[in-house]
Amino acid sequence: MDQLLQERLQNGDWCTCGYCFPPEHAFSAHDVTCCQESQPAREMCNDYQEFGDHMPYPCVTQHPSFYHQCLHERGLNNRAHLYMMPGVDVRMVDRNERLRYIAFRVYIAWTHGRLGRQNRRAIPHCVQKAIRRRFPDPHGRYTGHQPADLADQQPGA
Repeated sequence: MDQLLQERLQNGDWCTCGYCFPPEHAFSAHDVTCCQESQPAREMCNDYQEFGDHMPYPCVTQHPSFYHQCLHERGLNNRAHLYMMPGVDVRMVDRNERLRYIAFRVYIAWTHGRLGRQNRRAIPHCVQKAIRRRFPDPHGRYTGHQPADLADQQPGA
């Protein structure tokens, strides 16, 4: 286990949104980042006036659009054809695993735009927790962040 991961698992100072700590299902340092460490997510938190609010959102998961973008099952199912991997028979993939996979892809597209096949970003832990709570694995098995070459082999969640 790398040093940064160990430090972050033991100390919550890295989480400034208040929704990441304590980390659950962290496999690498990529899995223990806060949304406030990501400029696009911070910018999302600061567009509060657009929604008639008076203060920035403390966490991107509190943004009014987060639920509709990343947690709304019908919306995710409507976008499934955009994000499923070629050659994967979605009928053979567990419903929640498929929805988690799509939700993670939608989050990245929502905050960073379309990145392309080998261009990957870490998903903040607060976002991982929210998506995994909405679409849990019945056995608590999650893969975490994977390098692009591994992630291209299977849907991950």
